[in-house]
Amino acid sequence: MSDQDPDPITTEENDPSHDEIADVSQEEQIQEDNDISQEEDAPENVPPPGRNKRFRIIAIIVAVALVVGGVVGVLLYQRHLETVRVAAIAECNSVAVSHRTARFSLQNDIKQAQTTLADVKDQVQNQATYDALNKAVQTAQTVVTQQAGTCGDDMTTADARAVTSTTNDSLASFTENSDAVRTSVKAANDSHEAWLFDQAKTAADIAKTALDADVASVDTSAAESTYSSSDGQVSDDSTRQALRAAIDELNNAVTDANAIDTTKATTTDEYTALATTLTDATTRIDTAKAAVDTAVQSVNDSVSAKKAADAATASRTSSNSSSSSSNKSTGSGSNSSTTTTGGSGGTCDADCQHAEYMLERFSCPGWTGTGTRMFFLDEGVDLSNCTKIG
Repeated sequence: MSDQDPDPITTEENDPSHDEIADVSQEEQIQEDNDISQEEDAPENVPPPGRNKRFRIIAIIVAVALVVGGVVGVLLYQRHLETVRVAAIAECNSVAVSHRTARFSLQNDIKQAQTTLADVKDQVQNQATYDALNKAVQTAQTVVTQQAGTCGDDMTTADARAVTSTTNDSLASFTENSDAVRTSVKAANDSHEAWLFDQAKTAADIAKTALDADVASVDTSAAESTYSSSDGQVSDDSTRQALRAAIDELNNAVTDANAIDTTKATTTDEYTALATTLTDATTRIDTAKAAVDTAVQSVNDSVSAKKAADAATASRTSSNSSSSSSNKSTGSGSNSSTTTTGGSGGTCDADCQHAEYMLERFSCPGWTGTGTRMFFLDEGVDLSNCTKIG
């Protein structure tokens, strides 16, 4: 080292600025030591100097937050309560609408039930179903008068819920009674349908019995005998043809009646139709039987007419023969036979007059149509009880 360079240590120690810096550092060290000593000696519940201000600020902030939060909470709660109240009123109104709808439906059910009661009275298979329907209607009539509660916009939540509860109870009663009435109506109608079925089946059975009896009573042997024996013995053969047609129609009616199938009917409508068919078949047979009787009578009248005509002809022939013989025996003498003028403008002797007398027609009690005097006398009928025709 050069003799001219100063000694660093010596220089530092002799520098006045160095001494000032050292004094300041020493004072700061002393102050920090005092602060530490004061913090250690201070009581625990006393905040260190400088912290009180921060605590006060925090406390104020918290207090403000609590107030604001409380106000907001109250407002939100009040809003919630209003929402609940409005919802309760809305529910009350909705239930009231449902109540009116159900009430209208029950009123219609009652009207329908009353119509059913009138329609099926005394026409049910089971009277208990009718009585049950009548009771259901009476009960429903007492319930249907219930009215829905009034739902006002200024109602409290509790009031709205109370009205809703009462209206719901009434609504449930409407629904219950509607179900009961409808069920009873169905039961009564089913019983009525069963009654109709029984009636239709019974009518068919009665008609079948009547038809069977009618068929069994048919006997065309006498008519056939009249038809056969009258061949060539009638004054008008059309009467025999009419008899033949009547006999054939009666036979056909019996054949068609026997062909009716009574085993296929299973429903009310089918039994009703079957009863009609059987009744029509019976009517057809009865009509054909009457036609045969009338035709037989006409043939008999025609036979009697021919007999009378034949007798008159024979009488005239005999009279003519007698007159001829008398003329021959008397020569040119006058005819001794007495003659009268007939109704036709010619002459009619006693035999002719007798023939006309026997062909006079009468209507007698218990006999269909009319007949000649000869016919009724042959039958042993007392003509004093008969009426002369023409």
